[in-house]
Amino acid sequence: MDFLLSEKRKEVLETIDRFGVITNRQLEKFLSYMGVNTIRRGRQQLIELGFIEERSFGRRKVSGITKKGSEYVGQIMTGASSSYSQLQHDLTVNEIVHALMQQYKEKSHSVTFRTEREITRQAFLSLSYDEVKKPNKLRHLSKEVPDFLLIFGDKPFAFEVELNRKTHQRIEKKIKQYKHSLEESTYAKVFYICKDEGIRNHVESFAKGVGVDIQFLMLHEVIDSEEV
Repeated sequence: MDFLLSEKRKEVLETIDRFGVITNRQLEKFLSYMGVNTIRRGRQQLIELGFIEERSFGRRKVSGITKKGSEYVGQIMTGASSSYSQLQHDLTVNEIVHALMQQYKEKSHSVTFRTEREITRQAFLSLSYDEVKKPNKLRHLSKEVPDFLLIFGDKPFAFEVELNRKTHQRIEKKIKQYKHSLEESTYAKVFYICKDEGIRNHVESFAKGVGVDIQFLMLHEVIDSEEV
């Protein structure tokens, strides 16, 4: 099936697949070395092929990978979530990833990133047969992994983006998972990027209670939320 797409259009599809959902503007940022018209023509072909779907989110146009499109890429193999409520969070994460990558590259740091979809897929492939067969295992697994990773050499830094206050149970479970991951050297550091001080204080209280060292950043320090 490779004859269907040119190399550049396949790269557009691969980028959308990595994130699952991404605004047209964000796609152009991540593929800034590619012409805007090339990206737009590529998106149009991908829509016609059923590889991606386009939806509106406020004034923005959002591309979402379909199962067919993800299977064509052959890496993650699943379509993006259609949850409208999750969309703001996912698009905010995209913006943060781009902003941090740019900041580190301007400082001449060698850094790569991995998205939640990529992390989840790798975790899923490492499961036992019995674990894989459990109902909705992939969906539950996505709630257990970081929102994204930044990798410096061989050191992965885990990032969580908190736009809303989660229940005590969810926060405590995630913090305990991160404590274990840090002890096992799965991650070198864990960062929480919080929308406001109330959310930060909520997370920080649980981190102190569990005895885990979490680094904090405020959302406004990383991005202009109006850009999302």
